Order: sequence, then structure tokens, then C-alpha cells
Amino acid sequence: MPVLYQLYNWTKAYGSTRDGSSFSTFLNRCNGVEPAILIIKEHKGYKFGAFVTDFIRLGKSGRGEMFIYTFKDGAVPEVYQWTGANEFFMYLEKDMGIGIGMGFKYGIFIKNDLDSGSTAPTVTFGNK
Repeated sequence: MPVLYQLYNWTKAYGSTRDGSSFSTFLNRCNGVEPAILIIKEHKGYKFGAFVTDFIRLGKSGRGEMFIYTFKDGAVPEVYQWTGANEFFMYLEKDMGIGIGMGFKYGIFIKNDLDSGSTAPTVTFGNK
């Protein structure tokens, strides 16, 4: 994480346990939050996410300081920085969900039901 952001006083804007699994609630709670760290724990316990430089909003957003990460083999995250290959950082549509990074699919995709999604390799971040 860039040094400037390490000094932030981070607070939790949204949590599905506390706030429910409504995409509208997620968007409202994250409105104006910049930067943000997305932390995702899927049903098998696998944890991954993204550092988001711009606030989460409809359409295309993000910039080169963004990255995605995963906790594949333990407590130390594997971080995938922007490769410079494209600028498909983040895209959000209410009817679809949120896509982060791009290859043939989104690196992280969160469907608008907040209950499903996918991960895939991207050229944006060079993740595997």
C-alpha cells in the first residue's frame, strides 16, 4: 500500500454481517469513501480483495495505485500491482455488480446480490 495511505485512520464502512447483503446498502455505505480496502471472505473461508483509490461509484473508476490481493497460503497476502497493460481498474453497474481488473474476465467480480461472484487472471494486475 502506498505510504500515504498507510497513515489513514481506517474505519469499516460496510460489513454484510452488520449491514445485510443489499447492494444498494453497500453502495450507500461506501458513497464518498475514498480510498477503500475491499475485504472479501467467500463461503469456503478464502480471503481476497482490492485496494480501491477512488470511491465506489457507477461506471468506470480507479487509477494505477489500485491493487488486488489474496491470502492464498496463509497470513501474508500476495499483492498484484497494476501492470500498466490497460486501465480497466474498476467498473460498476447496479444491474450487474462490481468488476475489478480485466483479462478475459474480471479479476474480482462481485455480483449485485453480494452472494456470488468470481475471480480470474487479469492483464490489469497480472494476478493468477
